[in-house]
Amino acid sequence: MVKYISDRIAIMYLGRLVELCDSYSIYHSPLHPYTQALLSAIPPESPEEEKERLVLTGEVPSPIGE
Repeated sequence: MVKYISDRIAIMYLGRLVELCDSYSIYHSPLHPYTQALLSAIPPESPEEEKERLVLTGEVPSPIGE
């Protein structure tokens, strides 16, 4: 839905802005690994379509400890 109603999209990770650009760029060439993982979680448009899910690995950094 966001793809169709937004001109610009901001991606936040652990309370920080990690990517901000026009919606076309986010969907066609995401730069941040978190953005890539979010987009891979979108269900395919067709039930017959297979989609590979990108799963992030490693430990999630603490949002309070820098």
